Amino acid sequence: MKILGIHAGHDASVALIVDGHVQFLAHIERISRQKKHYGLNADHLHTVLDRAGLSAAEIDYCTVTSTQGIDIVFDRTSDLRFCLERHKNDTFVSDVESVWKSSGTSWEQFLDPTYTDEPHLRRRKNKRNATAINNLNLGARLENVSIMPCLNRYIVARDSSVFRSVPLKDLAKNYQVSKGGLSAHRRCFHAPATVTVDGHSIPASIINHHAAHAAATFYQSPFENAAILTVDGGVGEHEGGLLWFGNDNEIFPLSFPGLMIGQMYLNVAHRILKLGSSAEGKMMGLAPYGKPVFYEERFVANIFERIGDKSIFDAWVAHLKSSLIERGDEIKAVGDPRFVTDPMNADVAASAQLLFEETVIQTLRVLTSILEPLSLGTDNITLSGGCMLNCPTNTRAGQDTKFSNVFVEPSCDDGGLAAGSALWMYHTVMENSRRTRDPQDAGLPFIGLPIQNTEIETALSGLSKDYAVSLPDDIATTAAERLAEGKVVGWFEGRSEVGPRALGHRSVLADPRHAEVWERVNQIKGRELWRPLAPSVLADEAENWFDGPSLPSPFMLFTADVRSHSIPAITHVDNTARVQTVDYHCGKYYNLLRAFNDLTGCPVLLNTSMNGPGEPIVECPDEAIELLKKGRFDILVLEDKLIEPK
Repeated sequence: MKILGIHAGHDASVALIVDGHVQFLAHIERISRQKKHYGLNADHLHTVLDRAGLSAAEIDYCTVTSTQGIDIVFDRTSDLRFCLERHKNDTFVSDVESVWKSSGTSWEQFLDPTYTDEPHLRRRKNKRNATAINNLNLGARLENVSIMPCLNRYIVARDSSVFRSVPLKDLAKNYQVSKGGLSAHRRCFHAPATVTVDGHSIPASIINHHAAHAAATFYQSPFENAAILTVDGGVGEHEGGLLWFGNDNEIFPLSFPGLMIGQMYLNVAHRILKLGSSAEGKMMGLAPYGKPVFYEERFVANIFERIGDKSIFDAWVAHLKSSLIERGDEIKAVGDPRFVTDPMNADVAASAQLLFEETVIQTLRVLTSILEPLSLGTDNITLSGGCMLNCPTNTRAGQDTKFSNVFVEPSCDDGGLAAGSALWMYHTVMENSRRTRDPQDAGLPFIGLPIQNTEIETALSGLSKDYAVSLPDDIATTAAERLAEGKVVGWFEGRSEVGPRALGHRSVLADPRHAEVWERVNQIKGRELWRPLAPSVLADEAENWFDGPSLPSPFMLFTADVRSHSIPAITHVDNTARVQTVDYHCGKYYNLLRAFNDLTGCPVLLNTSMNGPGEPIVECPDEAIELLKKGRFDILVLEDKLIEPK
């Protein structure tokens, strides 16, 4: 069975699942070249299908999901359109209609035609509360516009056990299993729909945002059963996160914990420290420069808690601002990029980071306390949602809780929702069996769209005479020699890795043994010089160079302490690094690390993403060559070819 998963929100993506296995995951930003691309249109989908060699007629089922609270706007005259109705061939009936009725919401209300009136559309557009599927000119084509409303607020009856409006610390003791048992709401996270692609009408389902996150991490994990926590930047009773339990081919919703820590983290990074694009990632790197002097345990809470007359969110912001004012003249440095690593900014970052970590750890302890009385105790936890790109938090999840085995999928941000929605449909709704993944398999990320030889030939044909193209007998050894000579090497291999972390198929590499390399790589990539850079290490050598409970770490989603003083370019100020362990599943990149180790005695390379400032990771050969021309690295390895200036 072929299921096409579509995520039409920010970090839009398309995935194909065949008999429960992800065949490809395409990030639309790598097609449009607009980072965190919003929305999806027929041209994007045609590009994906053409490169994958797939036609709409071959698709058996579609799933659709979007950013939380975002209604999907689409053009009814397009080659890609959605209709919120049960397809005539849809045999997978959703339970959600009966649940809506019990909560006082009818199917007819959900399909309210007033959603298409002009004021409503304009209001949503102005507030960026709509995903424009076809970059619509709403004023010119309102008669052809429809909206598929966000599913979140219609999922589960508000009086069910999944919604408990209680403080985080009281969630476990107030938890009650629904009368129908854990499975009572399992099938309430989707609604029937029809997707039309190039005239082909395909049965489909809208899949809830957090259900897609949960499926993406659990069904791609090596665990037969696991606790599941999904956390992202949403704020609301049922938007900030969800607690689940996964067993074989089923995922059971347990509770919405009312988290808002993702939004609090974003608020500090963007509005207080003003770190600009990718602010939350920068703040994670800035935190080790400071001390968490502003952290207070009372802010480890959820949306249902208050401090005085303020919500916990407002109280935290007020606390930070008042604490900063108490420091006097130092406050002038706050949010000033010239003084970003000064104690004032760094201490704010460190405090926000610790609050984030402690809130997630407390939530995981609550999850354990819910599961144990149900005889569902487990050592396994799978994590997903954009918040789980926070490597120190993931690392602590395996240190400071009862969960000794932690899994986070490489595309845990919203870019992975297309695959997650299709996996939810195939396993949870259709109840198809599941095969668990080999825990040692590091090949999971390399599922970007196929690259054709003709694309490489076309890209090379555009090179000027200023560049030499050679075909070394052993590309890994030749590239290792260049790295040891101090060259910065762009490495392009096979299908791209999914997710925001470069893992050796679209990477910029350098020798980590020289401290000055840290600054040089940041300079040529147009990054702030203080930002850390990460290492790749041979998996069978990792424990000789790094200490950490999360090794192996194939997706660069955990931190470890650096054991050696000989690799300063990847050692952060707190002596940690965001490690990627590499084995033979990683393809020729593994051979490169082997060759570099044979040559230098160092099995570690500095590894950062192949992209320019504010750009997504490159997808195609011509984009890699363009970066070489712009001086983003000294040499480019394009599959088995070496390209360098003459």
